[in-house]
Amino acid sequence: MSAITSEVVSALRRFLVMVAVSVPLLTVVLLVGVVAVAAPTGAVVSTAAPLAPDGAREEPADSRTDSQIFDDRKAEKEVDLIVNFLLSIAVFMAVMLGVFLWHTSPRHRLRVARTRADRRVGELRSLVRDDEGDSGI
Repeated sequence: MSAITSEVVSALRRFLVMVAVSVPLLTVVLLVGVVAVAAPTGAVVSTAAPLAPDGAREEPADSRTDSQIFDDRKAEKEVDLIVNFLLSIAVFMAVMLGVFLWHTSPRHRLRVARTRADRRVGELRSLVRDDEGDSGI
C-alpha cells in the first residue's frame, strides 16, 4: 500500500473514531436536555373552552384553579432552559468542528508526519548502533 493510501486510510479511521465518540455523546446530551425540559412541565392544561354538542364554545364560570392559570414566569423559565440547551448543543458542535478542522489541517498532518518520520529514523539508528555493538562480541 502506498504512503498516500495509508495516510488516507488512517485519516478516515481517525474521523470515524471521532464520529463514533461524538454521536453517542450528543445523543446523551439531547436525551438529558429533553428530560430536563419535559420533567418540570407536568401536565399540559388546555386554555380553550370545551366544545358544546352543537359546536359552540362553552365558557365555564371560572372553573379553573389558581394552579391551572397560565404562569408567564414558568413559561419564560422553560423557554430560557430550551434556549440554553440549544446554545450548549451549538457550542459542542462548534468545538467538535474546531477539533476536526485542526486534526485534518494540512499543517498539522505534515507536522505529525515529520514527527513520526524522525521517530522512525531515531529507532532505526538505535537499532543499527545496537547491531554494530553486538557484532563486535
